Amino acid sequence: MRITRVTGTVVAAPMSKPWRIGHYTLDKGYAVIVEIETDEGMTGVGEALARLGASASKSLIDDPIGPALLGADPINIEGLWQRLFNLMRFRGHTRGYFLEALSGIDIALWDLAGKVAGVPIHRLLYGCGRTELPVYASSIFWDAPAAMAAVAEELTASGFSAIKVKVGQGVEKDAECLKAIRRAVGPGVQLTVDANGAYGLADAIRLAREMERLDVRWFEEPVPADDLAGYAALAARTDIPIAAGEAEFSVYGVKELLTHGVRVIQPDVGRAGGITESRRIAALAEVFHVPYAPHTGASSAVCMAASLQVAAAVPNFLVYEHMVGENPLARVLLTEPLPEPKNGVITVPQGPGLGISLDRKALEKYRVA
Repeated sequence: MRITRVTGTVVAAPMSKPWRIGHYTLDKGYAVIVEIETDEGMTGVGEALARLGASASKSLIDDPIGPALLGADPINIEGLWQRLFNLMRFRGHTRGYFLEALSGIDIALWDLAGKVAGVPIHRLLYGCGRTELPVYASSIFWDAPAAMAAVAEELTASGFSAIKVKVGQGVEKDAECLKAIRRAVGPGVQLTVDANGAYGLADAIRLAREMERLDVRWFEEPVPADDLAGYAALAARTDIPIAAGEAEFSVYGVKELLTHGVRVIQPDVGRAGGITESRRIAALAEVFHVPYAPHTGASSAVCMAASLQVAAAVPNFLVYEHMVGENPLARVLLTEPLPEPKNGVITVPQGPGLGISLDRKALEKYRVA
C-alpha cells in the first residue's frame, strides 16, 4: 500500500452563542480536515487544530508535507512522523502551524492503519483497552453569578458530576461566581477552573487562595502559556494542582511544563503532534506522576474522536473533556454523531480507525474557499 494523495480542507462554522474566554471571544469554529488516500482505495481522516489562520496549516499540508508523503507506506507511522518532523526541525520550525499540520497528518495515518487492521485505534495502541471514559462538562462561560450557577445546576441535573468553569473576569467577580456555583451544586460535584491565561501571577495567587476554600480540583492555564516561571511560582504557593498543555507542541514543550510545576497535563491531539506524540506525552507525564486529561475545546468531531482513542489506551488517563458549549463542527461533519455521555461516562467508538465516517455533503457545506 502506498500514499497517492494528501489533502487538507479548511472548514468553519459560526457559533450562535460566542464563547467568552480569557483575553478573547470565540465566535466561529475552524478546523483543517486532512485526508490521506492510498493506491488500494482506502482513506484515512485526521484534523489539524485551527483557531485562526487555518489556511496556513492547509498550505503546509499542500507543501511541503503532502509531497514528502507521496509513495510512502502509510503503516510506517513512527518513521513518517520523524521524517516530517525533521523536515522542518533542522530549519528551525518545531512548533506552531507546522506541528498542527503534522498532527492532522498523524491522526489520518492512524485512522488508515486502524481501517487496514479492522480495529479501533486504541486496540492498535495495545493499551489499557478502556471502552468507557469518565467525563467532565466543559464549560460554564462568563456570565453573572446567578446565571452561571443556574447552568451548573442544569449540568448536574443532566448527570454530570464534574464541571469546568471559565474565569478571567477579575479576581473578585470570579470568586463571587465560583462561590455561587459551589452553593448551587453542593460539595459532591467536582469543579475545575480555567483562566485561559488571563491572569498575571499576583492575581492568579489571589484567586487560587479563594479557590482553596471551594475544593477546586485543578486551576487550568492560570497565567499565559509561555510564563513558565509563573507556573512554577504559583504551584509553590497553592495546594490546588496546576493544569496546562493545550497550547504546547510536542513532548519537548510539555517537558518544560512538567518541570515547572504543572500537575495535570492537557495536550490537544490536533496540535501537540497527533496520536503518535500524544502517546509519548502521556508516557513522559507518567514519569513525573502526572495524569493525562486531553484538551478538546472548539475542535471538530474528528479531533474529539482521536482524543477518545488515545484516552482509552494510555495508563495515566484521568478524565475526558466533553464540550457542552455550542460548537457546530463537533456535530455536523459525521454521518453518525459521536456518543453522548450518560451518567458521567462516554463510550469509546469501536469502529475501525477513529470509528467515524465523514459526511461529504457537510464537509462541502462548511468548506472555506
